Amino acid sequence: MMRTMLQMSRRLAAVATFALPAMLMAPDTRQIVAVLPFDNASIGPSAHDYDLLGKGIQDLLVTELASSASVRVVDRAHIQQVMDEQKITRDQLADPATQLRLGKILNAHYMITGSFISDGKSQVVLTSRSIDVETTQVGNPEKIQDKADDILGTVNKLVAKVAADLKLPALTATPGTPGNVGSAQQSGGSKPAAGNASPATQPATAAGGTVEYAKALPPAELKKTNAVKLDFKTAVIYGQACDAQDQKQSAKATQLFKQVLAKSPDFVPAQEHLAQLQ
Repeated sequence: MMRTMLQMSRRLAAVATFALPAMLMAPDTRQIVAVLPFDNASIGPSAHDYDLLGKGIQDLLVTELASSASVRVVDRAHIQQVMDEQKITRDQLADPATQLRLGKILNAHYMITGSFISDGKSQVVLTSRSIDVETTQVGNPEKIQDKADDILGTVNKLVAKVAADLKLPALTATPGTPGNVGSAQQSGGSKPAAGNASPATQPATAAGGTVEYAKALPPAELKKTNAVKLDFKTAVIYGQACDAQDQKQSAKATQLFKQVLAKSPDFVPAQEHLAQLQ
């Protein structure tokens, strides 16, 4: 009898030891950022041919920002899912009220919006700004003008500025709600945790779902990606592929991602999306 009780005690102690770290795990208090598709502000007879480049720029920004330890970035596909559920079209995203409504549904603290201008040949201009979802304040305007033969390099320059703008203090966890963060009270004393939020720390959206965050690429794969020179034409195809993936057009998305990889075989984001489709 004593031996059985001793064995049970040891098992309970082992279970408690295993469960204790999970119970004491601190909530992820990094602020949440959502990146919207960039608007096409190009002019000229072929300007509309570039419309879906904005989806590609959105995806590239998400990929790069996801590697930051100071913020959590909402996954691009999740943003599209919420837009579909709320019947928000891409054209409606130009409306500030719609941007804020989407930001609140996503439980985002900041939205990143922007536009691009290109002649389709030699030059491209990217502009961006951040929107504080709680205060509605617009700030951190950025502008990058560069050659159109390396869209990824241009996006990375913009990301560097956006990331510098978004060095935000961690949020104080809301009392009594482990895993959620308070949007009003901030604390600059604690360092944001690295890595992505686990499902247990993901807050529910205003629509009742769960926020899905973009996964950071391993450093080696991010470095490999950033060495790729993504020209304008290939970047447009990449944007078309991302949009087809979001619209559940798997065959079309697969074909387009393969076109991107035929030109840029080391472009890891396209590899990742293609793997998801297959």
